[in-house]
Amino acid sequence: MISSFVFQINFVRAQGDYIITTANDTLRGEVTRPLIGKPRFKETGKTQSIPITIKSAKEYFRVKSLNKHETFVAKALPGKSKLIFLEQLEDGRLQLFLLANKTQGMSFGGVAPVMSSNSSNTWYISKDGGPLKTIKTSGLSFSRAEKEANFKEMLGDNTALWSKFEVESDFSFDTLRKYIVLYNKEKK
Repeated sequence: MISSFVFQINFVRAQGDYIITTANDTLRGEVTRPLIGKPRFKETGKTQSIPITIKSAKEYFRVKSLNKHETFVAKALPGKSKLIFLEQLEDGRLQLFLLANKTQGMSFGGVAPVMSSNSSNTWYISKDGGPLKTIKTSGLSFSRAEKEANFKEMLGDNTALWSKFEVESDFSFDTLRKYIVLYNKEKK
């Protein structure tokens, strides 16, 4: 049992962190994501780390632990042309992405100012590498019907799966992700 665990750790480490440059080169090394500022990359054999930017990379991958890794891909949000890094949660014919917005601010309700933070998540879907469509947000939103229509546009060509989704009638993130995974498994 211990040898299996050691094998798993070594396998994850062998996979390692990497970036894919805008010139399509894959560079191995170490990716760090500080709380403030841009993620940084230190290539294997180099001593200095550099910021990961849209101009230098189109994707980066980071192993956080044995069972947790992150992939970030440069994508344009709906209606925008500027690329930003989004976390890729699912890959396949349907791809699921997350934009986590965290804001810091000052509240002046009491005697002394207090630091506060807010966060909201927005999930996007893409089919066959096409443009992103918004399917869910944790923030205040007035366009649920549009998000449901976006999800149907992506999943609707599998009528049996779409029928199951409609019967389930649950538009939670976990349910949406479950149906994306099922769709991708059937399309392999």
